Amino acid sequence: QNISQYPTPRKIAAFDLDSTLVNNRLGHTFTQSPDDVRVMPNRIPRLQSLLQDQYIIVIFTNQKATTQAKREKTFSILQRKISILNLPVLVFAALDDDQFRKPGLKMWREMDKILGAVDYIKSFYCGDAAGRPGDHSDSDLEFAQNERVQFYTPEQLFQ
Repeated sequence: QNISQYPTPRKIAAFDLDSTLVNNRLGHTFTQSPDDVRVMPNRIPRLQSLLQDQYIIVIFTNQKATTQAKREKTFSILQRKISILNLPVLVFAALDDDQFRKPGLKMWREMDKILGAVDYIKSFYCGDAAGRPGDHSDSDLEFAQNERVQFYTPEQLFQ
């Protein structure tokens, strides 16, 4: 993705990955292999529309992988998840339980270093962890609130 082609300040369309853009095909809680991945409905057309509107697509994902073997498996699965989107995206993945993990803002700060000026009025973050009944947490909502950008659930953005 050629970042310089985007006007500044840059509009960011940021997303969680799992259960927001992709999920697993076999019904497991966690993706078991690179073959166990599918793009969720209505995602690609909406992402393409955002790219046409000169948004930079950024993915922020918590992917805990504490051992080298888990990191290798996680990286392989993550590569597959990104490749099936077949779109230009910038990806930040927190592998440890540290300051990079959402809802902390270290991943966003790293994005700032790469992209420069961000249009916080037009930028947004979309994720499934919104603190609703049945959600596993509220970390996506808190991430957006901490960064002071608009928050959407996948149901709101991908109707």
